[in-house]
Amino acid sequence: MGFSNYIYSQNFFKMTKIFGSMVVTVFILNSCMSIDVATNYPRQSPVYSPAKGVTDYAVEQEFQQLNKNYKQDTKGLLSIMMNDDVNSSKAAITVENASPCNMVFAISGNGSFIKIPIGVGQTRGVVLQKGQYNLSSKVCSSYYNETKWIQGGVNLKLNE
Repeated sequence: MGFSNYIYSQNFFKMTKIFGSMVVTVFILNSCMSIDVATNYPRQSPVYSPAKGVTDYAVEQEFQQLNKNYKQDTKGLLSIMMNDDVNSSKAAITVENASPCNMVFAISGNGSFIKIPIGVGQTRGVVLQKGQYNLSSKVCSSYYNETKWIQGGVNLKLNE
């Protein structure tokens, strides 16, 4: 081994040792820092969110109140769902509650406003005039909100 190879191997050994030390130092410093280096923003603590499967108190109260007097038009709903005539002015919406919480599903638009209480594991539906509707609900700690053009049968399955 020549003198230049000896110097090269000694420098290489020193460089790998220094590089390894730098990597370890950066790792330790980065894990201890309170500022995110990539953005220079202070790190934020996690935002509190309610536990999964916990029904909002106000939603549960509204569900209990609506559920006392709610009567689903099962005959009309099944008739529309089975026939699904494109010339009909009516359409059916069914909503399955696959979440661990009771919910109140709201449908507004085309001159109507309907609230449907849907318990855990239940499927409920309604017959509406075809048209544009806003569909919304609070499902446990999550929100569902969609504007939909209803021209035929619609089946929704909502989960947390």
